[in-house]
Amino acid sequence: MDGNILSTSGGTASIDLALHIIGAQHGYALTNAAARYIFHQRIRTTHERQNHPAHEPLGNTPSQGIRDAILLMEENLETPLSVPDIAARVGISQRHLTRLFQRYTRQSAVQYYRDMRLDRGRAFVTQTEMSVIEIAMACGFSSVEHFSRAYRRRFRISPREDRVAGRVPFQFRALPLQSSR
Repeated sequence: MDGNILSTSGGTASIDLALHIIGAQHGYALTNAAARYIFHQRIRTTHERQNHPAHEPLGNTPSQGIRDAILLMEENLETPLSVPDIAARVGISQRHLTRLFQRYTRQSAVQYYRDMRLDRGRAFVTQTEMSVIEIAMACGFSSVEHFSRAYRRRFRISPREDRVAGRVPFQFRALPLQSSR
């Protein structure tokens, strides 16, 4: 910060700065809603490093195995791999991979992978004009029915209802747009 000029190192640091400004002017609730709206996982403090080791939604986990498994999952959202296949490619046993996911995510590897695919699906539903069947296929679901059921279980709203609700420009569906001051 130099007088009235704010700058960042680029990348997601700019998002963090914008969210800090929203927080200062409108409070915690609106900041969190804005972060969720843009799928920003975690707002860093002003003293945290921007570049952490590869894809660390789990924090600074000591397990390279789970990091490698998550990278494989991210690279294979459209055509999901089986847990045994992921374990083999990562070079650990399926049982060990299962224990790692339970320890670090409190979910099974299957649940974590499905949630990752559904999160991608939600981004497509609310931010693109793709049909629900195209989205289901792009997220590795065998049918639109399977995708829609899983989507409703995770987000408590159907993809079609979410799309209609998401068409209101930058409206937070969970919170009213008002200052928390």
